Amino acid sequence: LKLILISCSQTLFVTPDEYKATENKWLSYYTTRTPAQAELLMQSLCAVIFSYDPVGLGIPYASSMGPDKKESVVDLAVQTLIVFLDYVIPGKGSSTTGAGSGVATAQVLDSVKLAKPEANTANAFRNALRSLSAEDDFSVVFEGLCRLLNNPHQANNTLLPSSMKQISCFQELLILFWKLIDENKEFLSYILRAGDINELVVPMLYFMYEGRKDPSKIGLIHICTFILLLLSGERNFCVNLNASFNKKLPVDLPPFTGNHADLLYIVIHKLMTDGPNKLDTLYDCFLTTMSNVSPYIKTFCMPAAQRATSLFEMFATKQRLFRNEHNPRYLVFALEVFNNIIQYQYEGNPHFIYQILRR
Repeated sequence: LKLILISCSQTLFVTPDEYKATENKWLSYYTTRTPAQAELLMQSLCAVIFSYDPVGLGIPYASSMGPDKKESVVDLAVQTLIVFLDYVIPGKGSSTTGAGSGVATAQVLDSVKLAKPEANTANAFRNALRSLSAEDDFSVVFEGLCRLLNNPHQANNTLLPSSMKQISCFQELLILFWKLIDENKEFLSYILRAGDINELVVPMLYFMYEGRKDPSKIGLIHICTFILLLLSGERNFCVNLNASFNKKLPVDLPPFTGNHADLLYIVIHKLMTDGPNKLDTLYDCFLTTMSNVSPYIKTFCMPAAQRATSLFEMFATKQRLFRNEHNPRYLVFALEVFNNIIQYQYEGNPHFIYQILRR
């Protein structure tokens, strides 16, 4: 796997402007294999990635007794699979929406289509990914993603310090998750219908909340934001956010008793009021996500209602409103949240109505 990645490293030595026009001959060779070869290799890589259990038998400090050779193989497997799925031969297909390239809100939402994407004959691995349709395969992938992405906050929330092994490839796993839901709409439909999507929402919100403190994790916040924005365009996702939030995360969240939508609103508020300036470009996505889920949430807790109304006040000030041409748009999104709650969920949201009236 290391040799494969090294052979594909030509891309590292070209400028961003030359990237789309420069053909990587090794990647072109790998991604134009026969469908059977590509499908076999992709399934093998997925089996390595999603069968990995960093906790094992759950014995404290078990990872300290010796090196975990399988983790390094998983890291290489997920990187290799992402490289194969991301490559487009110049002149033989268009790249899918990138998660870290300043994508507009409308572009991300437009990528969520019920129709199955047309086959891209230029990349055999994308074709193999799109051809996955067995629910047993979807179940293995979803359970593996939940197990691995929940590992970081679980490892930081143990009674014995550093007693649980923590994986380091969670950002690559999020990119792979983006590729899965963007390329295979049947997988997206499955996780919203048959899986507990909140098992993926919680770790993403955790990464966003913790990532605001580290400038090197801006890309991590971007990929989590785009995934949540894409998912918020689905009714089943919004309805599932009504499930009670009972977990304890190792972060300085305000105490609240509520659902996963409350957690979403609290985290977005923290990012917009206490995040780095580089997150300004994501405000559109943050507020669109809040607006998308608001018609389906039966009740908001008081802390979440307070933070949603405080965002409206923040963007309604003259200083903020006339700072640039985008800020009035943010105010419109905040008003849409209020309108949706009043129109569709008035009876179950006394806290929200009270916060609106007292402003």
